[in-house]
Amino acid sequence: MKKFLIITFAILGFLSCSNKDREYYLLKGLEGYKKQRFIGEDFVKGYDVKKIAFFEESDTISYALLLEENVEAETVSSFNLGLFVYPKDSSLLRDKSFLSWDSAPYLKQFGPYKYILGNFRQPLRRIDSLAFFLYDRDQFNGVKGNVIRLKNLSL
Repeated sequence: MKKFLIITFAILGFLSCSNKDREYYLLKGLEGYKKQRFIGEDFVKGYDVKKIAFFEESDTISYALLLEENVEAETVSSFNLGLFVYPKDSSLLRDKSFLSWDSAPYLKQFGPYKYILGNFRQPLRRIDSLAFFLYDRDQFNGVKGNVIRLKNLSL
């Protein structure tokens, strides 16, 4: 029984440390975090992405898009965020060469830094590339603005 309690507390401590670590890096603008990448692109005018970071959590990958300081919450909330995941081996998929997720993002602030936080289930261990894009919140009327593509990922 004593061993069980020690193991349980160790696992809980590990899980809480990973959340604390994530929050620490979000408060620091992702500085020093290993799984982050400079983006320096905009989806549309006034919706600029500086960096992206990835955080693994069991079968889910969380991402944090660090936005420029001038991005407004109203701009973010007027679009949905789409994500295409292209696996290294697309033969594992049935009818298409990518997986897709979408979300209705909102602006989240950690200290002086603005983010969009999201996640996607990671059914595949090897990802070739990702593509983030915006579309109207009401319904899909095509991609709005620029698509942000990431290749050569080590998640």
